Amino acid sequence: MSSLGTNYKNQSIFSRFKFLILPLALLGMVGNTMTFLNKWCTGNTRWLIIGLLATNFILKAKLFRYFDAKFALILFLYLMWCLLSAFWSDVPFLSFMKSGILIILSVTLIRSGIEWIRIKSLYNALDYLWMLAFATLIAGFVGKYGYSQEMVNDFNGTSIAEFQGLVRGANMFGALTAMSFPFFLWRTYLAFVDKKIYLFWFFLTVSCFLFLMLSFSRSAILFFLGTFLFFLMSIDINKKFQLFLVVIIIALGTVIIFPTYINALADVVVTHIYKGQTNYTRSLFSTRITTWQQSLEGAEEGGWMGLGYGVSFGQTNFKLTEDLKSYLYGREKGNSQLGIMEETGKIGLIFYLFLLCGMEAKLFKLFINAQNSDQRTLIGILMGTFNGMIMHSLFEAWWSSPGSPESIYFWTLIGIILGTEIRIKNNKVELNAIEIKTLRRNNLARGS
Repeated sequence: MSSLGTNYKNQSIFSRFKFLILPLALLGMVGNTMTFLNKWCTGNTRWLIIGLLATNFILKAKLFRYFDAKFALILFLYLMWCLLSAFWSDVPFLSFMKSGILIILSVTLIRSGIEWIRIKSLYNALDYLWMLAFATLIAGFVGKYGYSQEMVNDFNGTSIAEFQGLVRGANMFGALTAMSFPFFLWRTYLAFVDKKIYLFWFFLTVSCFLFLMLSFSRSAILFFLGTFLFFLMSIDINKKFQLFLVVIIIALGTVIIFPTYINALADVVVTHIYKGQTNYTRSLFSTRITTWQQSLEGAEEGGWMGLGYGVSFGQTNFKLTEDLKSYLYGREKGNSQLGIMEETGKIGLIFYLFLLCGMEAKLFKLFINAQNSDQRTLIGILMGTFNGMIMHSLFEAWWSSPGSPESIYFWTLIGIILGTEIRIKNNKVELNAIEIKTLRRNNLARGS
């Protein structure tokens, strides 16, 4: 005990509190979307944080440490293609600047995610989200019960209220709740054996889910479904049955207690999903069709090489004074994949698909080779979160915006997945070493 105490005293302040660095950094980079944090977390805060994280790894000569060769090659090809697109870009300075930011941000956040798993156990793998998750719930509860924070939009002549909490926009609030959900889900799963703690985490998980539903953000709901479905696939049969039973009881209880509200609730849900359209003109994607048509036209113009990373077809009025804020130049693209084709062409899309397929292969291998049910469940949540983000990107073009909250979250998630892979491999090596030592001892005992 004394040696442990001595080691702790000899640690630097940085070493003692390094477990707070990634949660604080993530909140600092995303916090500008929350109205109660944007005084401290401004649009420029994220660049300061990225700079500090990158400088820390560079000074320690550890920026590229723990990157496996195959993944590093795929990532290098994609990032270099984005950078090279500046040479034929319609707006060269914009492409060079944004691709440079992408390179620094992606590598730094991936390395930060790996470092998090290196210093934490697998049971605490998702704790890097805790500050963001609780800040999102605060935004929800205060926005709901402190004072009304509903954003009323007019769709097809119908006024629709979408809850946004203390966040700028219902879609952004929905995205933040979907990003926070994996943390609450994992904590609820781990607390299953302790009923009091379990009820606490279950309440927070349900609250996160309800706030997501109140936002009526369809892309964020898809994100959530991806996470939850992979979680269901990963848990053992007993927990599946118990969860199914809880859902049935809640559903029956709702029908029995509030029978008159069921039809009204169904009407509200349908109205929000279809954005107030009548039965004759009803279409799930009516609010996206115009945006997608423009993006499809841009993707066709991009051809094989693309128009340049960050560039929008037909718009070349970028100026440095506009501070790389997407609402001041370019346009909303509404789909990450079409945006990739427009900016970096079909070649960029191929590199992007290689990157995704490489990560999917890693996750599948980890899932198949999981050493126990808890490990399998964690990997299932990571798989669900990763695929949920891909589904989300079908409706939100955050991939081409390196400073967006979704992009920051995604690259950190990749680091967490790679770190989990490294930790599991190391655990296997340690177990094999123990087994070999035990076998040798047994053989020596028999020989004597």
